[in-house]
Amino acid sequence: ALSLGWIVTLLVLSFVIGNMQSTSILIAIVSLLAVFYGPLVKVLAGDISSDGYGLSDLSFRGIEWLIAPLCFLALFYLYRFLTVNSARRASTSNFLSLFAVMLLSMPLLTLAIHGLRGEPTLKIPSLIPAELPEVIDKPDIYYIIVDGYGRSDVLKSLYEYDNSALIGRMKELGFYVADQARANYPLTILSLASTLNSCFLPECFSIKPTAQDRNSAVIRALKRPRILRLLKAFGYSIVSLQSGYFPAELEISNKAIDTQHLNAALAPVLSLWQLPLIRNFISQNLHFAHQEMVLDSFEKVSQLSGLPGPKFVFVHLLVPHPPFVLSGVSTGMLGQKSYSLGDGDHYGDHAQYRADYREQITKVSEFLLEAI
Repeated sequence: ALSLGWIVTLLVLSFVIGNMQSTSILIAIVSLLAVFYGPLVKVLAGDISSDGYGLSDLSFRGIEWLIAPLCFLALFYLYRFLTVNSARRASTSNFLSLFAVMLLSMPLLTLAIHGLRGEPTLKIPSLIPAELPEVIDKPDIYYIIVDGYGRSDVLKSLYEYDNSALIGRMKELGFYVADQARANYPLTILSLASTLNSCFLPECFSIKPTAQDRNSAVIRALKRPRILRLLKAFGYSIVSLQSGYFPAELEISNKAIDTQHLNAALAPVLSLWQLPLIRNFISQNLHFAHQEMVLDSFEKVSQLSGLPGPKFVFVHLLVPHPPFVLSGVSTGMLGQKSYSLGDGDHYGDHAQYRADYREQITKVSEFLLEAI
């Protein structure tokens, strides 16, 4: 849909302007302004201590009454200068084309180098025995990760939230609840890769990955984890619910259930477009798309029990972790913050963060009570 929108915009502008080269130059200049406007305002407004590349708080700042007109005026004269005659238009268009080719070639070159180097250091020893013992009892296994869901005593002390109803219900159903649990790593990708491979990173690799291989090694370890390969050897079917978080979308799944999720590559790019008038609209739509993905995941989890077994069900829910899309919706706050899957100070002061987190985790707990 976005590609089609760009094509339509290009055709309309070229019809209005009457020249394809001038149209391409205009789009390049506007794109340049869209990407660099946010960081420029951030620096001039003295907001350089906040997280992220651009603006995290999307409210209109007083200084923008000066910055915005000056930016548009400067780029208008730049456009006029670059398109003043056919020779300059042609040379500018050729330069932009060459620059685009260079930008495209860099990731392709990286992929080619990575492919030539191979993956000798990324392998994890298998857990599959030479002879599989006969296993009669093969119960279905459900592994549901609610990302950012704290321990009960932590929730009470930091967030003044009581989840005793959920914990009590789980104990009634025979669940063991670890009341002193700790995460094996502070980052989602590291924690999941470690858990699903039954080892601490990087000790689980037969040969430790080099510094440049480390990220790709962890992602590959998570996408084809050895615990799931062992279960498949025992006849289990792997079922995963797509979360929209690329590293945790398993390649080993026999059945991957799609959800209404954002394009993982597109969302960060769109969130950088922070021009006045459009940035709140873009942010609000990205947050609403994230909200729809979460709610769709809630709905589809209840359908997984009907699938034939034996099966291992992997569900990674991106809540109550920020962004806070299950709170503040009625007050129209979703478009006031830049969209991001990251955590940090840009979600407001401590009081606001705690309030949004409490509201989001309350809805997650209600879902879990129904799901179990």
